[in-house]
Amino acid sequence: MGDGPEPLHAFVMVLSHSRKPAVVWSRDETLLSWLACHNEAYRRFGGVAAVNRIDNLKTAIVAGAGAWGTIHPTYRAYARAVGFHVDACPPRAPQA
Repeated sequence: MGDGPEPLHAFVMVLSHSRKPAVVWSRDETLLSWLACHNEAYRRFGGVAAVNRIDNLKTAIVAGAGAWGTIHPTYRAYARAVGFHVDACPPRAPQA
């Protein structure tokens, strides 16, 4: 802990049908923290959704964007292990 305030980052996961949110706070935006936030959101929901629609952040998509993007290898392995499909949003169109 430093002398002053430390920044916090909000990880927000929302179920598409019910719109139920899970907000998980983290001190950083590393891949490890991001995966831990996923785990906490799934715990709060009581399970894992079959499809996870994600923004094109570099923690998940290492090149390109949307359906043509390249999924980060660690995130792809995590999705496979946990049991969900990664569906990246098209650029500038998260509702598409």
